[in-house]
Amino acid sequence: MAARLKTALLLALLPCLLAGCGLAGAGAKQKALYTLDKTKRTLIFTDVHPTVVVPPGFATKLGEAIAQELFQYKAVDHLVAQNRLTELRRDSDRFAKLGVADIARETDSDVVIYIDIITFNVTVLSDDSMTQGLAQVLVKVIDSKGTRLWPTSDVAGTQVDATVDPAFADQQDKESVAKQLNEKLSHDIARLFHDYQANESDFKH
Repeated sequence: MAARLKTALLLALLPCLLAGCGLAGAGAKQKALYTLDKTKRTLIFTDVHPTVVVPPGFATKLGEAIAQELFQYKAVDHLVAQNRLTELRRDSDRFAKLGVADIARETDSDVVIYIDIITFNVTVLSDDSMTQGLAQVLVKVIDSKGTRLWPTSDVAGTQVDATVDPAFADQQDKESVAKQLNEKLSHDIARLFHDYQANESDFKH
């Protein structure tokens, strides 16, 4: 009888297992991939790859949104204000020569969450009727001495992608797509550093 019950249970679960839904799905607690040291002054530095063009203010808004979520989930206690970074950027020639460790020292930061925007595309389909978007970043944590703290096994960094599905242009213009990409990136980058409860949208591809 027990053997039959086990077999019936396995058969009942088989469709779910084959579909990849698992038993942990929505509602499961997801752990942070890296835990930040709360005693350290942390700077969020959003950089833009030389071959990439983003809307004005996009990088600063991304950094501010990440900071807000990290504070909300108590992942950090001491964040360096984004205006310290903004001041440094004013001298673009000098800023271009600074490495991450240099920027950390210039802003009195102990740790830098370095975010490199490597892809940013907001496209309008050929007939101008629909818009869509894609953004990709690489994320690293580096200290003021230039030592990589995380990830230690991936030279490029941890990649985070954000997409905005095609929609009619009269419902989402290019500015709206850029805003959605910023929101999605900030949310998913912040989640690298704090625990959270998964929901159904986290398992959709």
